[in-house]
Amino acid sequence: GWGFHTLFVGEGRVNFWGDSLKVLSDNDVLAEVHHSPEWVGLLPTLVGLCGILLAFFFYMKSTKLPGKIAKAFKPLYNLFFNKWYFDELYNLIGVVPAFFIGKKLWKVGDGKIIDGLGPDGIAATIERSSRETSKMQTGYVYHYAFAMLVGVVVFITAYIFIVQR
Repeated sequence: GWGFHTLFVGEGRVNFWGDSLKVLSDNDVLAEVHHSPEWVGLLPTLVGLCGILLAFFFYMKSTKLPGKIAKAFKPLYNLFFNKWYFDELYNLIGVVPAFFIGKKLWKVGDGKIIDGLGPDGIAATIERSSRETSKMQTGYVYHYAFAMLVGVVVFITAYIFIVQR
């Protein structure tokens, strides 16, 4: 940040940003940031250095200390180690219901409704009716004559009832 400070937030910021950033004269926060206490700018660096020194001490000098601290603060250690159980919570709230809904939509919606009433259902119905219809084809002429006679009787009976009304 120090290398480009003048260009981004210093005197050269108006030329650099141009019309990309609209800064009102009575609300110039980039100019006000220079008036903050010095510790505000130094605190992140100090905390970072302390973290680096602490990690060096724990994992290079006193390697048994992290295990002792983990045992002493087991619930807190488990909470942080398992990333606040965010993955488990996300799985319970988001993934499991999504899989359940997806499986139901697949089995019921696609399998039974779309395929059952659509292509698979129509194909199965045609196959079944073809199988049953083929049983009537015996190859004997008297069977075909009988079927034609039944058809004629049904046709004449329907005709009489329709014309009589």
